[in-house]
Amino acid sequence: MRNLAYYRAGIGKIGAPLRESHSFWRQANSNFIDICVLEWCKLFADRKGEHCWSLIATDPTAFELALLAHLGMTAAHLGMTAEAFRQLIEAMRR
Repeated sequence: MRNLAYYRAGIGKIGAPLRESHSFWRQANSNFIDICVLEWCKLFADRKGEHCWSLIATDPTAFELALLAHLGMTAAHLGMTAEAFRQLIEAMRR
């Protein structure tokens, strides 16, 4: 989350945008989003990895339901389901 906040700050969603003439800061900002993607993949895309959310959560079923509800991906929200989230994970992996 820290890297996502840094990324958002760098693209101007929080404060002033980075100046195009400062390549170091543009590169650093790009690296923040790269780390966000890698960390996200550790949590959601690598089902057998040691950092997979299902291995960390004390109640994986309740966690998944709460996560999907938070993302608006439950059957009550626009008909989306856990399968839609799995499809998003696969798309992110590719």
